[in-house]
Amino acid sequence: MLKVFLLVVVRSAVGMPLSEDQISALKNGETIISIQTENPKKAGSKAWERFEKYKHATTIAEAMGNSANWQDLSGDFEKGYMKIVDTGDATMTSSTKRSAPEGTPDREAHARAKLQTYAIGSSSSCA
Repeated sequence: MLKVFLLVVVRSAVGMPLSEDQISALKNGETIISIQTENPKKAGSKAWERFEKYKHATTIAEAMGNSANWQDLSGDFEKGYMKIVDTGDATMTSSTKRSAPEGTPDREAHARAKLQTYAIGSSSSCA
């Protein structure tokens, strides 16, 4: 018997999964948001029509009350069309990185070190 499992991962525009804080904020109706007024959706599409209805919303609940759904809000957040406004005047964007779990190797640092080692090794042999 063949079993198929579907794993759904919410990802941001940079390919990183949304942090738990971002997902929680997007699901909280009291979250204050800022949405761009220029509609980026394909003109005439259902998504375009919904965006026109909720683009002036200032909270998640208000946007949901004006035809927005989870896919609209999470997608708009990921693409930068919507920002979450913190009460402390800070804004959470989709590029906010979450910290890596403890013990996770820093692949970027490893790659930089490897590149630097290669650059040093090749320059010394050229002298």
